[in-house]
Amino acid sequence: MRYFSFDAETDGLFGPVFAIGAVVMDQNQEILDQFTGVFSGEPIVDPWVRANCLPVPEDFQAYSSREALLNAFWNFYARHREDCTILADTPFPVEAGLLRACIDLDPQNRMQLSPYPVIDAASVFFAKGLDSDTDRMEFSGYIGRKHDPLADAIVSAICVIRLLKEPT
Repeated sequence: MRYFSFDAETDGLFGPVFAIGAVVMDQNQEILDQFTGVFSGEPIVDPWVRANCLPVPEDFQAYSSREALLNAFWNFYARHREDCTILADTPFPVEAGLLRACIDLDPQNRMQLSPYPVIDAASVFFAKGLDSDTDRMEFSGYIGRKHDPLADAIVSAICVIRLLKEPT
């Protein structure tokens, strides 16, 4: 089984997307493919986001517009959607907003390609009798910076893979 895990950063919970990380991982937690992208053409105004999510890692691919970033992410998703379980940590509102923004760029062609279901890592923790707010970095054992979208996508995938392997 393969997992497509994605994470985004937005300027406030309901604001525009400015950074995206995604990873395709197998059940042995091997990374098979990854996506990183950032659009930094507008200043980030939300104080919490400025303090906790910046700077975006320097090795993220820079895009000249938000639309270019969204289209690049969608193309990456489209290449992997059929052979992956799609997941995000807590997809509402940020990742749901990302998907909606991508679909809104080309609804006629993208609406039918919407991911379903999107496995919610927080709900998997809950279903396994654990706190939905369990520290993901600690649980996964992955060392990374919180609110780095690629690290967060990797951590979410590791957590879900581990939780699904454990007996109920």
